[in-house]
Amino acid sequence: FPTRRSSDLSFINYPIVVFEELLDAQVNALLSLKDTLEAREFRKGSQRQKIRTKMVIALTNKSPEEVSQMGPYAEALMQRFRIELEHKWSSHTRSDYMELLHGRFKPSTDKEKKIINAMSGILETISKKKECICPRIAIAATKVALSAGSSNVEDILNNISFVHGLAGMEDTYETMRRD
Repeated sequence: FPTRRSSDLSFINYPIVVFEELLDAQVNALLSLKDTLEAREFRKGSQRQKIRTKMVIALTNKSPEEVSQMGPYAEALMQRFRIELEHKWSSHTRSDYMELLHGRFKPSTDKEKKIINAMSGILETISKKKECICPRIAIAATKVALSAGSSNVEDILNNISFVHGLAGMEDTYETMRRD
């Protein structure tokens, strides 16, 4: 078998590329990407390679306002994307989260069902009290809760407290403990 070079796996060799959470990358990586897209070639020193990419799709959870607060480099990069599509849930209720989590995890035991039920309530409470929890964060937190295995709400709250997007919820925890 011929060996594959790591450059063969680069995005520049694919006609359609999806960058998930693009704006979470470091500034120098974003600037390099912007340069590569504008030049339509990848440059490393004196080496140059044309990119085969025809379409780049960038995904982010950041609003246009958040992008503008990141500085001119992020705004300049995002201006390269001609179509902007925003997808939001219309509501963040317990039943919305329940539908998402049941579809994703397909709980088969009573314990899994209790954890998903508890998570749906927790996520709804956080969405009402602090800020809306997106499906990606809801799934990540539920994965943590399911792997920890406790259906006790206080245990779940402690287990998910480090999940990105949920940290700093101490005041919400207190509210939930009371509720």
